[in-house]
Amino acid sequence: MNLFKAPDAIESIADIIRRIETGKLKIRVRALEVERAVERVAVTQDITLKALIASCMANIGCVLWVTNPGLYLIQAKIALGLATVMMLQAVKGQLTLSKMLKKEAKYSGAD
Repeated sequence: MNLFKAPDAIESIADIIRRIETGKLKIRVRALEVERAVERVAVTQDITLKALIASCMANIGCVLWVTNPGLYLIQAKIALGLATVMMLQAVKGQLTLSKMLKKEAKYSGAD
């Protein structure tokens, strides 16, 4: 049985090599490490954006609260509430990022 399989396997391998050499067969390679890095960058940018919006909203809320509390009380509370919501979302994103990093460290063996 091996006598008949070996020549066929060799012919198949030779055919594949010929198609690669002529350009009829293109090997597709995925760089998973690059995909993971892009995903990490996207999560990091999302965290940064939410933290920036939270700090701006906190700043606006504080300014409105201090300038004239009677006149801008509702607007100040809304701005501070939005700051709280955005900061909680940023913290959630940070937890997601730390989970991703732990998972990558586990798979890469860098524990």
